[in-house]
Amino acid sequence: MISLNKLKIFLTVMFTLISSFMFAGISVEAIVDRTEMLEGDTFTLTIEVASSETKGVNEPRLPNMAEFDLLQTWRSSETSSVYTNGKFQVNIKQKFNYTLSPKKKGKLTLPAFSVVVDSKAYNTKPIRLKVIASNDKSGQNRVAKKAQKKQPSPFGFDPFDNEEDIFSQLLKQRSRLNKGFRTEPVNPEHAFFIQLEVDKTSAYIGEQVTASWYLYTKNHISEIDTIKHPSLKGFWKEDIEMVTRLNFTNETINGVRYKKALLQSAALFPINAGKPLIDTYKAKCTVLIGNKFGFGKSYSFTKASEEMKIQVLALPTLNQPQNYSGAVGLFRLSAKVEKPNVPVNQPISLKIRFEGRGNAKLIDLPKLDLPANLEFYDSQKESKFNKNGTSYTVFEVLLIPRSEGEVKIPSISVGLFDPVKKSYYSESTQEIVLNVTPEVDSGKLESSPLAGDAENKSVNPKEPDLVLTWNEPWFQIPTKIKALTWGGAYSILILFFIWRMKVEFGWGQQSQDLLDKTQKRLSLVRELLKKDQWREVGVEVTNTIYFVMGEITHVGGSDETFEKMLKKSPPSFRMGVGEELKTSLKHFETLGFAPDEVVGGMKDEKEIKKEFAKAEKIIVKAVKTGMHKVES
Repeated sequence: MISLNKLKIFLTVMFTLISSFMFAGISVEAIVDRTEMLEGDTFTLTIEVASSETKGVNEPRLPNMAEFDLLQTWRSSETSSVYTNGKFQVNIKQKFNYTLSPKKKGKLTLPAFSVVVDSKAYNTKPIRLKVIASNDKSGQNRVAKKAQKKQPSPFGFDPFDNEEDIFSQLLKQRSRLNKGFRTEPVNPEHAFFIQLEVDKTSAYIGEQVTASWYLYTKNHISEIDTIKHPSLKGFWKEDIEMVTRLNFTNETINGVRYKKALLQSAALFPINAGKPLIDTYKAKCTVLIGNKFGFGKSYSFTKASEEMKIQVLALPTLNQPQNYSGAVGLFRLSAKVEKPNVPVNQPISLKIRFEGRGNAKLIDLPKLDLPANLEFYDSQKESKFNKNGTSYTVFEVLLIPRSEGEVKIPSISVGLFDPVKKSYYSESTQEIVLNVTPEVDSGKLESSPLAGDAENKSVNPKEPDLVLTWNEPWFQIPTKIKALTWGGAYSILILFFIWRMKVEFGWGQQSQDLLDKTQKRLSLVRELLKKDQWREVGVEVTNTIYFVMGEITHVGGSDETFEKMLKKSPPSFRMGVGEELKTSLKHFETLGFAPDEVVGGMKDEKEIKKEFAKAEKIIVKAVKTGMHKVES
């Protein structure tokens, strides 16, 4: 069993090594402690500069804040290590804090701040605030209720803000982002909300609209259950991503920081003109609400995203070419045949390929202007949409030339529509020339071993098969029995030789020794499982996998990552167990070393037992596979 001191040393070394590989990203954000207050109240504005290494940061340049009084300023910093998406990241934050008070009531805007970091200027986003008049009783009550919710409590916030349909009124304003449009939260105090983001709100028929649904929260989400996926009537849908695990990133909206995770992303292609509706994504989440020390209670809330209408425009009829293919987007067109030389009356394959950005699945086979001596026989279609928004369609057309000589497949020209330029354009292929040869004599092909030599070689008539017989005397052992006897003797000699080599040189002993050591380690994990020591389970399984990899590859140490060790393993080992071993390692590294909020439901007893059963199976398989390859 690993001692506590060894475990501490292992964790310290791992944090130190991983931290040395962190990238030096920089972000500058403006954050407020609230966006709604009473006239005469104060609030705190924080300009936060975050990076993965120490940077030269100047004091923020104060903008014109004529609508606010500056009461106090102070500076602070903090360093933390976060486990995100399977990696540790060191975060260094330098904070410039300001206590401000609004001078008047109404809707105010806190201007953007500029901060110079390493001689480069970074600007924050403006923040909208709402100041309630002192004589507005209803506004005072609303602000007071929110202030009460902000007080930390060992039992969390009041759970009775969970109205089933309240979220249908939560998101009302739509704002333009760098990557498109999204609805914006009106009430940042909700436990979580689901937000729809689209890259455009107006599109032509057949033009791609990328829609993504995100979960936003300031709390810890321990469980999520999707109640309703969007039905998306009026759209052709291609899935881009359907997530199975929430991967959170930080995002600040109007000065309020949230954790954000993608739920679903899809490429939508409108079918008809009008205003089709992107309907709601509805989910039930279990949320841990409490103070910063982790005390609190779990509550279940059901929320839904806001619906959004898309303005779909009909394709222009003016200047629409007669050969329009139905394609909307930017595509390349090509055509080719496998063999330019073909015998008469033998089918040949013509492949016509559309490839580019848009939905090629909607493209129809273009009209073919074939010569009279080239007969159309059949066609097949193959299409694929890629997650990056590109796609292709391949039409395989079978043609049969009916006469000898030179046959030309004319250039194929199609019309397409560019939604960015809002105009039609054409794509054409090159003319294809076929050389049609005389028809092959099937009779000559059957009578000759090589069709090309049919005229130059004579063919002998088929002779009867030669049958040999053997009559053995009654007192001799039959030949078949002799063969079996000698075969058995040789097998015994080979087995005896293998046994002697195993005794003399230890053949196969390495595999058995490693398997015994591995089983001891796995037995320790089973004991830890019985004691519900899930952290130790994660650490021990991680150590076991690294131990096995070190024995197989004969490399190891703190400077060796799993990826490097896997590259040094036999190719058959990588193909056979590499990916499964990597997946299991990632799971138990998270369980053993990640913060509690990242581990989440992974520490559930049933979940751990299920994952350990899979890990045990793949570890044993890795030992047998790896040592077999090394010894052989």
